Amino acid sequence: MDFLNKLKITIFITILIVICSETVSSQQWGNMESNNFFELQQQFEEYWKDKTIEKGKGWKQFKRWEWYWKNRVDAKGDLPPSGMVQAEMEAYQRNHRGSKRSIQANWQSEGPDYTTGGYAGIGRMASVAFHPSNTNIIYAGAAGGGLWVSTNGGNYWQVTTDNLASMGVSSIAIHPTNPNILYIATGDGDAGDNYSVGVLKSTNGGLTFSTTGLNWATSNGRLIRRVLMDPDNPDILVAATSNGIYRTTNAGTNWTQVQTGNFYDLEFKPSLAANIWYAAAGSAVWKSSDDGVTWASMQTISGSNRISIVGCVQIYDFCNFWFFYINGHNA
Repeated sequence: MDFLNKLKITIFITILIVICSETVSSQQWGNMESNNFFELQQQFEEYWKDKTIEKGKGWKQFKRWEWYWKNRVDAKGDLPPSGMVQAEMEAYQRNHRGSKRSIQANWQSEGPDYTTGGYAGIGRMASVAFHPSNTNIIYAGAAGGGLWVSTNGGNYWQVTTDNLASMGVSSIAIHPTNPNILYIATGDGDAGDNYSVGVLKSTNGGLTFSTTGLNWATSNGRLIRRVLMDPDNPDILVAATSNGIYRTTNAGTNWTQVQTGNFYDLEFKPSLAANIWYAAAGSAVWKSSDDGVTWASMQTISGSNRISIVGCVQIYDFCNFWFFYINGHNA
């Protein structure tokens, strides 16, 4: 390499060093050897306190960095070490090996799983209920096959409703202290393949049923989706139907329509003397704070055509979080 080329390279490197040095000295707040958010923030403020904010000087870039990290540092302002997220994830996986997430559920069919009629199948099961004191007694309601009862934990099933005017059972409610008393909501509340004749009542454990005050003809084209019993007063029942919400205070003898509308689901708030109830309609969630006597819409969900109340998270005896299944194009 000749002398002239060497001189040119030397001059270029010298100029580059000078430019870099000036840049570093003009933005000292960005070159602190610190991993502390508050120290970096203070250095930045000291640098800019008597200066005019100019474009291209790094002010905006620092403010973006500051906004991102201000809620991600600890109480002392220390920034998290690199690789922390990966390390925490690996620690979680080590500590949760063999947890419920990695254990296969042990499910087995309890029937009913066969019938000699129709297509030699059982169709859709719409509801299930359990005897309050005898775990071997189980009730299952079919969308078009009536009420089935097992008295030996599901090994054998018997249908008890072949002679009813409606073969659908969409919901079952059992008296908590006198399980011989139970109620069924008739009709196919899910798909409407058969219509309801109202709420029926049994006083002999589901062997036979009689009509209650909520008594319809199938020609009315109505459906009952859910019937629930007040846990503090078994004589009070509430039913969610395609023709509104109905309530009885005398064990089904008389029913009153307390709210109009097309309702799909119903739940009461646990551990609060059952004073608060929730009902789901096509695009709204309703609430009653007086044991189902009066109702008010509490939430509208635009674009939905059916809402089901999936469950409630109960924390310290309060039902704080409700989960809803929404079926709709835009929900």
